[in-house]
Amino acid sequence: MGAFSQFKGLPKQVYALSAVRIIMALGSLVFSFLSLMMTDILGFNEFQSGVVMIVVSVLAVVGSFGGGKLGDLYGRKKIFLAASVTAMVFAALAGWFAPSIVMLPCLLLSYFASSLVQPVVAAMITDNSDDSNRAECFSLLYLTQNIGYAIGPSIGGILYYSHLPWIFYGEAIMYCVAITLTILVVRDHYQVPSREERRLEKQALKESGAAAGEQNTFRMLWHMPILLGFIFCLTLLTACYQEIAFALPMQFKDMCGAQLGSRYTGWIWTVNGLTIILGTPHIISLTKRRSQLSNIILASFLYAVGFGLNGYINRPLGILLAAVIWSAGEILISTGAGVFIAGYAPQTHIGRFQSLYEVARSLGRGIGPTLCGYYLLGHSYRQMWTMVAAICVVMAGVVYLLYRAEKKEMRKKKASRIVA
Repeated sequence: MGAFSQFKGLPKQVYALSAVRIIMALGSLVFSFLSLMMTDILGFNEFQSGVVMIVVSVLAVVGSFGGGKLGDLYGRKKIFLAASVTAMVFAALAGWFAPSIVMLPCLLLSYFASSLVQPVVAAMITDNSDDSNRAECFSLLYLTQNIGYAIGPSIGGILYYSHLPWIFYGEAIMYCVAITLTILVVRDHYQVPSREERRLEKQALKESGAAAGEQNTFRMLWHMPILLGFIFCLTLLTACYQEIAFALPMQFKDMCGAQLGSRYTGWIWTVNGLTIILGTPHIISLTKRRSQLSNIILASFLYAVGFGLNGYINRPLGILLAAVIWSAGEILISTGAGVFIAGYAPQTHIGRFQSLYEVARSLGRGIGPTLCGYYLLGHSYRQMWTMVAAICVVMAGVVYLLYRAEKKEMRKKKASRIVA
């Protein structure tokens, strides 16, 4: 239990937000089966399914950045509740229309609304933490939401063939519970800045010479090359990771049939969730004092090994065991990315900067399935997974260059302070 003790004494609101995320993650019955749903029920081929994933990606990018900006301008809790109610309504409508084609746009709109929620929660965690406990706060949020992810997809795998509409209804019910809990226990400590306060903050940043004096978030990002490079790497690593949700269900279907394949798909996420639940406290305890970029380098290699094995193992049990390896990499990336981005975020742009994490992930979710869906039209799963593993190794090299650049920048800042 020693590794779990690091989560004691955190702000109460961090525990409240973690409880809400567990419930929302329990409702994650749909997205894990989206590629299987499109090919098996709607009759799409791999490339067409990939095109739909581009639409999903665009919606998520717009939603993620929009959620962060709206949270900064109007308050976190208001945006969280509005987005969650919208996601709940469209999830219920998708269940009503299942299994017809109408369920797809309803599902996409529900996913768009839910994408507004992610950066708002990350911003609330940032609001309620500081440099001394931020790694533990983000790690706890990640750990607890994966309790839900360990259970939700397994239930979805059971319901997929026999009670398809209840995959959507179950998600809507969990949103309803999360909304109720948020109203009762979550407090928004963020004070929405007035127009004058935003003007003074902008002026102060300009006078200090900070690039963040520009209010456009993407212009600000352009002046932060290390963070920009990190977002680029995170996008491609997510594109590789997304093949677990996109290509692997179809691989299971070819390997052992559609019905059993859907169950193995659910079990993959159960193994993933259990690995994260059991492994996160120990991995974070060992790595939280290290540079987040050095942790991402290790994670990239774990991705390369875990994903590469999917192309060379011909039995579902072996693929389930490989999930333990890439899940360890996921722990390092998912807990470290928010901490790393928070270190670069100006006070007035916390929500928008945290949305960059979701923007990168959303872009990756669109790029990966589209490219690999097209690639699979003329190549084998083994060739695809080999290519994915190679990309992860290249990303490890790029992150190492960012790590060197960050250390050099920190030495310059330290030297300038000594001279001053």
